[in-house]
Amino acid sequence: MKRTLCLLLPAVLTAPFAATPAVAAPEFWKTHLESPDYDLDRVESFGKADTWFYGEAVVVGEQAPVWHWNGKRLVKTKLPAAFEGSLADVDFAARTNGWAVGFDREPSGRAKVVVLRWNGKKWRIVRKGNTGTRSSGGPAIKVLGGGAVVVTGLSRGKTLLQWRFNGKTWKEVETKADLTAFSGRYAVGVFGNGPGLARWTGKSWKRVKVGALPAVGAKDFLEMEHVEAASAKDVWVTADVYKADETGGTYVVHWNGERWKRIRVPIPVTGVVHDIASDGRGGLWVAAEPANRDIDTVGTTTRLLHRLPSGKWKQMPTDVLAFGLARVPGSTALWAVGERLPSGPLNVHGIFTRGGAE
Repeated sequence: MKRTLCLLLPAVLTAPFAATPAVAAPEFWKTHLESPDYDLDRVESFGKADTWFYGEAVVVGEQAPVWHWNGKRLVKTKLPAAFEGSLADVDFAARTNGWAVGFDREPSGRAKVVVLRWNGKKWRIVRKGNTGTRSSGGPAIKVLGGGAVVVTGLSRGKTLLQWRFNGKTWKEVETKADLTAFSGRYAVGVFGNGPGLARWTGKSWKRVKVGALPAVGAKDFLEMEHVEAASAKDVWVTADVYKADETGGTYVVHWNGERWKRIRVPIPVTGVVHDIASDGRGGLWVAAEPANRDIDTVGTTTRLLHRLPSGKWKQMPTDVLAFGLARVPGSTALWAVGERLPSGPLNVHGIFTRGGAE
């Protein structure tokens, strides 16, 4: 999960697309952990006994939090003592072969991009560099198979860079594609002519033509930030349209193996999607919120939306504002990280689950 910058425009509700209002009901989530000491906003699940949660420490001097669900309990995992930064992304080839990328700060205060590797017992630093990162969002990492790994979102001046690992050695290469998020064999990012989708062929990334995207004018801005590929016939991509006349909005486009379909997400124009996750049945979970939670009440601030396989939207009753979502592969179980609302003097973040993920 990567947070996005939201334009502060007057709120305009998408009435024709309004979701079913939340009603009094038992809490949607089962709580596994809550603490004011961490900002947990990212989760990645690689199996029923292998889900990772991470974010940033609130207390100065504390290590960034990394929690692992091993199928029975949550285990807090230590990062190397020399690492004082936070993780931006993780990916795994196997339970004993994990990768992460993040930021670390030197005594001078300068940030370094750091790659870490998990061997099933501990994390260790395998690469550092003084490269910059993209202006919005941090670096991302993807395990490509055959021992290969790629780190994206790097830059030096105006030149986009990638770090590529072939199983033995690292190589820094220039690139014209800024891949920002991955799911399965798919990636969204910014290419030479704008945002787009690509698919890993086993040797290279190949652009995928995405149909049904919302139309944008010369002065408008289109962003494709999230991708969720449950299978080659079930791919979801978010498409945010920002327009000067305030008529933009948030959409998802869905590939069913034959064609693309555009669907309006029922949130205000000023709203932001934090993450998406397949429901394992052909539908989609969407974690979102309006732009200004100080004005909106909890009932309108909390947005956990379910796009049912039937095509209807349903708003789930919860006071948890989810920043990250992850479906357990091969199931309908769902994990989330987020903040319990309403916020008090100390924001309380937690780890939550639904549908037997635990």
